[in-house]
Amino acid sequence: METITYTATQSAKTFNALFGGFFAAIGSLFLCCGLGVGILALASFSNTTQGQSAESFAVMPLLACGFVALGGLLVAVGIWAAIFAARSQQLRLTPDALIEKDGGRSTTLRLADIIRLSGDQGWQTTRSGAPGVPYWYVRVETASGERIQLEITQGNYTGTFDVQKVMRDLLPRLPATTEVDPRIHNYLATGKMA
Repeated sequence: METITYTATQSAKTFNALFGGFFAAIGSLFLCCGLGVGILALASFSNTTQGQSAESFAVMPLLACGFVALGGLLVAVGIWAAIFAARSQQLRLTPDALIEKDGGRSTTLRLADIIRLSGDQGWQTTRSGAPGVPYWYVRVETASGERIQLEITQGNYTGTFDVQKVMRDLLPRLPATTEVDPRIHNYLATGKMA
C-alpha cells in the first residue's frame, strides 16, 4: 500500500486567510494610530514654549511606540495565519502508521496499535468561555492512549482535513478488531456526522 499525504483543504486555507487578513487589518489600524500619535507628539513637542515643561508630552511618544509595537505584532500574526498556519498541518497515512504533523509537533499512531475510531461533538469556545460553534470530530485511539482528533467540516465549522477521504483510506488498513463507531460508517455514506 502506498503512502498518502493529506494537506489542509481549500476551505481551511480560505478560513485561515480570512482570519489572518482580519488580524493584519486590525494591526494596520494600530500602526496608523501609532503614526498619528507620533506625528502629534512631534508637533506638540515643537510647539512648546521656552520654560514650558516637556514632561507633559513624554507620554505621547510612549503611546505611539506602544501602538506601533502592537500593530506590528498583529500584522505579523495575521500574515503567519494567512500564509502558513494551514500549510504547516499535514496528515500522512503510511503502510504501517498514521502521522499528524502540526508545525513542529508530530503524533504517530501505528496502525496495528489502533483500537478505536469514535465520533463525538465538541464546542468551539468563545473568548468569554461560553460555548460557541458546535463541531464534530473523529478520534483515532491506540491502546496506550495516544490519539489523533480529526475535526470535520460541517455546518458553520471548518475542519483542516477532508476527514471523509481519510476515513475511506484508513478503515481498510486497520486491524479487524478495531472498534468503529457506527456514526463513522453513516458519515462515510451520507457525508454528515450526527
